[in-house]
Amino acid sequence: MHHIIVMRRFYGGPLEEWLKMPFAWLKAHSDSMPVIQAQESLIGSTIAALGSGSMKKHYADRTMKSWSRLADTFSKTKKIKSKESLKMFLATSGIGFVEKHG
Repeated sequence: MHHIIVMRRFYGGPLEEWLKMPFAWLKAHSDSMPVIQAQESLIGSTIAALGSGSMKKHYADRTMKSWSRLADTFSKTKKIKSKESLKMFLATSGIGFVEKHG
């Protein structure tokens, strides 16, 4: 249960959804958490170095160009096209999905 509490705090979403989540998804979230935390730590340290002015201008310029390129790419990437993709996206965002028929 402790793992679910930690993942819920990290990823968000209602506890009920975490308790109902298939084991394979729980494991995927659990396995991904350390990688995501490491990435966020690296991003945080880069932001601090960039914001404090301690990063060399060459690296600061490269970082800003890289982030700008990623932001532009992300806004133009694939749209969610199938109901299954939407369900998976919403579930990983901690949002329940109920399909109503009729």
